[in-house]
Amino acid sequence: MADRLLQTKLFIPSKRPFLIPRARLHQQLDGGRDGRVTLVAAPAGFGKTTLVTSWLAEQTTPHAPYPTPHIAWLSLDEHDNDPGRFLAYLLAAIQTVCPTVVGLLPGNDEWQPRDLEAAMEELLNELAGEKRPFFLTLDDYHLITNPTIHDALAFFVDYLPPHLHLILTSRAEPPLPLPRWRVRGQLNDIRAEDLTFTAEEAAAFLRQTMGLDLADDTIVALEAQTEGWVAGLQLAALSLRGARDPAALIANFTGRDRHITDYLLAEVLYHQPPEVQDFLLQTAVLDRLTGDLCDALLSRGAGEQGSRGEQITPAPLPLRPPAASLLHHL
Repeated sequence: MADRLLQTKLFIPSKRPFLIPRARLHQQLDGGRDGRVTLVAAPAGFGKTTLVTSWLAEQTTPHAPYPTPHIAWLSLDEHDNDPGRFLAYLLAAIQTVCPTVVGLLPGNDEWQPRDLEAAMEELLNELAGEKRPFFLTLDDYHLITNPTIHDALAFFVDYLPPHLHLILTSRAEPPLPLPRWRVRGQLNDIRAEDLTFTAEEAAAFLRQTMGLDLADDTIVALEAQTEGWVAGLQLAALSLRGARDPAALIANFTGRDRHITDYLLAEVLYHQPPEVQDFLLQTAVLDRLTGDLCDALLSRGAGEQGSRGEQITPAPLPLRPPAASLLHHL
């Protein structure tokens, strides 16, 4: 299987040029490096992968305050829900910096792990001999839905050697024992409210990254309109280029903007299961999603188990806090 793996899934995404400094988030990542897991969880367009790649790049600079770490990366997709495939890619990612784990990957086509936890045990024993700091990133973990893999990864984290740190990016909270890790001080949690641009970051992004010459009050209005959603600001900036009256465009900027619509369709709506797509279309007239409102709109009977809105809430959608009640108004 190893020779058929897609090697680009193991490449760390290139650091984007002209990124604005996000020192507060880098400090938050620094603060969690002594734990076992960092979870960066937020809906589409909040800059999760960009944040992690920029921070990892910082760890290898000459002025970094810590020893240079091993850095391994795996970009996940839906096909990685097969336990054998998941393990093969996990081992291949680790092998990019720790070639000694090559012996764990048999070269026969029939090989499938009957006991993923046992394979994790062997992997942990191999990694225990490494002394150099090690960051392993699993990007887009929300695409993993197989309980067998969740259980194996939880076991893996519970017994990680102290020099190894796992980073997960996800559009939704993964079904992992996060409360247990949090209580033990092993979890570094970064969420949408952390990733949202501050007014200062929004100004720097629009002027330095997007090259827009906007007045301060115009930037404040746009930041308020997008609520600091990174993708929203970027898409709004694309619409503003060449605009004769930016202030008027911002005042009328909504989810009907072509760039916003295309992004939400491609990155959010089309990735939802059919029942979620139907639900979102039927409730699109609402600014606020609560169980009672959704039940009333959908004529859901009081005797039915649970409200539809509560069932849909975990979907990785751009929500305003509190997440169970307010949709992003774009």
